Formats: sequence, structure tokens, C-alpha cells
Amino acid sequence: MEYPISSVVASRQHEEKRAELQMYRPILLNHEYDEDLRPAKSAHTNMVIGVILAVVFYIIAIIMPLYNSVLFNGVPQWHVPAYNRPLTATWLQMFASSVVLFALDACNYFYNRRKQPSLMLYQPSWSCSPGFLWKCKTLILAAIAFAAVMALTNVGLSVISYNTHVLIRASEIAFVVAFAWPINGERPTILGGASLVVLLVGTIIVALDFTQANKSNDPVSLTINIASCVASGIFTVLLRRACVKLRERDPLISVVEISFFKMALATVVLLPFPLIFELDALPLLGRLPHGAIITVAFGVVITAAFQSVGVGLATYALATSVGILGQVKFIPQLALSYVLVSVGLSDIFKGGSSLFSPTPLHISGLVLTLLGACGYAAVRWKSYISDLRLRQGYLS
Repeated sequence: MEYPISSVVASRQHEEKRAELQMYRPILLNHEYDEDLRPAKSAHTNMVIGVILAVVFYIIAIIMPLYNSVLFNGVPQWHVPAYNRPLTATWLQMFASSVVLFALDACNYFYNRRKQPSLMLYQPSWSCSPGFLWKCKTLILAAIAFAAVMALTNVGLSVISYNTHVLIRASEIAFVVAFAWPINGERPTILGGASLVVLLVGTIIVALDFTQANKSNDPVSLTINIASCVASGIFTVLLRRACVKLRERDPLISVVEISFFKMALATVVLLPFPLIFELDALPLLGRLPHGAIITVAFGVVITAAFQSVGVGLATYALATSVGILGQVKFIPQLALSYVLVSVGLSDIFKGGSSLFSPTPLHISGLVLTLLGACGYAAVRWKSYISDLRLRQGYLS
């Protein structure tokens, strides 16, 4: 019996699509990897582990700006002095994360070699595999942008009020989409674009409110915080392009390895800046009391944990859903800050409680930012569910 040509072509296209979906995992707009369709027998275990990692990831994402605010401003009630050296603190956090990611990459490599000795013809890739310089060259631009994101974010938080910083950072996704459209051809939907416009309008109103309240230093402070959002957009686009190139040449390269190269290169790129602009940072750290040193060390630990948990989420296929939740993480961040101010801990925020006054501009900007961020997250979630069902249909 002969099959029609159209049936043969359709079957071949189905198999090609199946193979493509099995091997290729693109980078999403939230800096993470798309979902990997796991075998059914391990789906429940992956889900449980993924949910635990997601909760840890989200908690750390919420408390990171709060921690940095404590580090830069101190807590007089607890006799913890301020360590307002954001570039040095950022470099220490990134260096520790690089060490942890290298250890995870090495463990992942040797575990795979021991588990699957029959596949030695196709050895898994890791940080010390051949092609080290090529990987560095491919990721260097993304690493430079990532170093800028980390430095500008922490410096921005040290020169502006906490809630204004958090609200401005909420506009990050708008810059990601703005750069992804012309460079990668990723065009947002009409509803998604409208949500981002509302989000940007809310951010502009918040910036205007800050300008009216702080006319002496607003240009520099606002520029630094907005620049961190712009750098995030550039970083995401560059990382996506770099990862596509890496996977085209080496399909076995892991999420952990890419994360290590990104972090290690960014650490090297950032090193000259604290040496130039914060020469007294390390001597000052040595003179701080034990409480302040513990505060700095805690930041190093939670940053390394945050990067490691992010890698775990990419492995256990929950990066998309967590990324969507991450777009509205500023809501619990703001709620937590208001609670701390209400119980008398306003000194841990720059400007104290005076910058938390509910002005009309601040309230309207907050509402628009909330509506825009939640609207875009809802649009992305709906698109993600539709795409997941389509891919499951291809693989069935």
C-alpha cells in the first residue's frame, strides 16, 4: 500500500518537530530556560522539587532588595552600621556565586560521566571542556551587560528610596521586550504591548513623584535606576542570542555551565570598578564590627543560593511560571517594606519613613504599575499555557 505524498511529508515534519522540541530549549524573556518536557514517570518528583525550589527562589527574590537596603543603610536599632559600598558588595556576591556555580557544574559533569559510561563518545560538556575561549567569546557581551545590571541595581538602591527603586525596577520587562523586538524579532501581542505601556506610564509617574520630593539629587539617582532597567533589557537579549549559538555548536552544554561562564566573566569585568571608585571598601570591611561583617557575608550566601536555585528551576522545568511570578514580585516587596516602616524599622530604608508618604502621584503611579505588571503577567501565562498544549500535541 502506498501512502500519499502529503501524509509522508506530514509524518516527516512531525518527527522533525519532535526532535527539535526534544533537543532545543530556547531562552525566555525572563532570563531563564524554557520548560523541558520530562518523562511521565518523573513528572511528579520534578514537580515537587520544582515547587520547593520555586518557593525558595521567590522568597530570596523578595528579600534581596531589602537585604541590600539594610546593608547600605544599616539598622541603628540593632547596632548594625551601614556598609555603603555597593560595588564591592556586588563583586563579593558575584565572586561567591561563580565559585558555587563552578562546583555545581563540576559535580554535574562527573555525575553524568559516572552514570552513563556507555555514552563516552558524546561526553557531557562542562566549564573545563574544549572550547573554553570560544565560550568566553560567545558570552562576553552578555556578561558585560550582566555586570552592569548587578552594579547599577545595587548602586541605584543605595542612592534612592527603597519603594521608588522597586517600582522603577518593575519596568524592567518593558525594556526587555523593547530590545527583543528589533533584535530577535520577538513581537509582543496587542494586549501585552498595552500592558507594558501602562506599566511604563506608572513608572514615569513614580519617577516624577521622586523628582518633586528630591530636587537636589534626582537626575543622577533616577538615571542610575533607569539605566539598570535598560541594562537588563540588553542583557536578556544578548544572553538569548549567546545561548542559541552555544547550543547550535554544543547541544550538550548545560544550564549550569552557561550560568557559570556568565557569572565568572561578569565578575572579572566588574573587578576594576570597586578598585577605582571604592578604594577604602576592603579596609573599611576589616574595621566593621562582627554584626556588619555577618551582614555582608549573609548577602554573599543568599546571592550564591539565588543563582543556584535559579539553575535548579531551569533543570526542573518551572522557570517559565516563576519568571511570570517574578514580574510581580515587587508587590510583596513593597508590602514587606510598608510593614517594616509601620513597626518602626524605617531607618533601614534610605530617607526613612518620610519617603513613604502617600502622595497622589505616588499612589497613581503605584496603581498603574500594578495594573501593567499584572496584566502582562496574565498575558504571558495565557500564551505559555497555549504553547505548552501545542507542544504536548506535537510530542504525543
